[in-house]
Amino acid sequence: MVFIKNLLQKIIKNNEIISRLINGGLWITAGGVFSKAISLLGTIFLARILGVEDYGKLGVLISTVLSFSMFAGAGMSLTATKYIAFHESNNDYHKSSEIIRLVLFISLIFGLLFSLTLFFTSGFISQKLFHSEALNLPLKLIAPSLIFISFNSAIQGILLGYQKFKQTSLFNIFFGLINYPIIVTLTWKFNLEGGAIGYSISLMIYSFLLFSITFNKLFKKVYSDKKDKLKTIIIKNKNIIINYSFPAIFGGALVAPILWTADIIVANSDNGFESLGFFQAGNRIKELIIFVPSILSAIILPMLTSSLNRKDLFKDILKVNLIVNILISLIIAIPVIIFSKTIMKTFGPGFDMHWEILVIMAVASLLITYNSVIGKVIASNGNMWYGFLFNFSWGVVMISSVYLFVSVLHLGGKGYALAFLLSYFTHSIVQTLYIKNYNKKA
Repeated sequence: MVFIKNLLQKIIKNNEIISRLINGGLWITAGGVFSKAISLLGTIFLARILGVEDYGKLGVLISTVLSFSMFAGAGMSLTATKYIAFHESNNDYHKSSEIIRLVLFISLIFGLLFSLTLFFTSGFISQKLFHSEALNLPLKLIAPSLIFISFNSAIQGILLGYQKFKQTSLFNIFFGLINYPIIVTLTWKFNLEGGAIGYSISLMIYSFLLFSITFNKLFKKVYSDKKDKLKTIIIKNKNIIINYSFPAIFGGALVAPILWTADIIVANSDNGFESLGFFQAGNRIKELIIFVPSILSAIILPMLTSSLNRKDLFKDILKVNLIVNILISLIIAIPVIIFSKTIMKTFGPGFDMHWEILVIMAVASLLITYNSVIGKVIASNGNMWYGFLFNFSWGVVMISSVYLFVSVLHLGGKGYALAFLLSYFTHSIVQTLYIKNYNKKA
């Protein structure tokens, strides 16, 4: 921490900003790392309980839910963080309360809508897309989780907008304590269906706790002081919905469906679910590498938004975020690459033969970290339609690369990993050109 503080002081002279970065980073990282450690341990247990093929199917279930959740969340988390931070910096508390009511209402509506959509289309998805009748019931059982994912995401966005990093961390710690223990226990008892039920139950419990605590401390005042009807608030903030929330929906919603489509391509290839199982193991470690940087970049979003009128400070915060995040990813990625075979072996028999997947994903994680930081710049200055275009170009490269490497060249899980690397390399080039142009205008 002394090293980080000294590094920050060389770049930023504002001690208040340094204090907020360190304190917020410590809290949010502590909670996130604890949650991710439990997640990684749970993932290993699940792989051993289910075996390679069913573990690949579980990965398909979760990727399907995440695909729908990008639409269910309706970009409300980013909208809440951006505009609450902006209005709070201008002491416009009435506008902040409007944003809270807006995002909570829309997140619930979209969560319910897409939960029902997944429930009633589970047969089509399992039979026509994945050609596996065994996925039908688990998809129905996991569908209710979309309501809670959407709602929880909105509340997390609100807390980040108020820069309540300690509270967010404590919530993440609690979620880590209940999520995978419930999933692993029910999977052990009821196999794939149990995992789906556990996923929904853990999110329901988390949602209840999250809202009950934040309602008493934050939302109760908002709803007791409300002046305008919800319909009036939606009309008043329609420009925010159209110019920020909608592109946030489309841009963010592209990611999970693209990965879901890639899963479908791989699942329908030779030994498809086995290839997905090997890839998912490397992908879980990749998530561990990028987890801390992704949390820190989320902290920076409200800080960037609050400093939009102070260009020098804005650039300093961006510079620090890039340096610290990439450095953290590099520190984790190097030992992962060195011990890739040993790490893959922990997932069970046969996984260690596919250690190259983990090496490729570790390299890709560095590019993902870089792109995540630049994405927060786009979100803070409101150019969300650019974000949508950049994500669209990434998706085109991803899908075409997966088809080439897996369906044409028959590289299996390794081909999926190579497609990941190539798509994020292209994404990095596009977003670097954007940030250079943005800095010139600033």
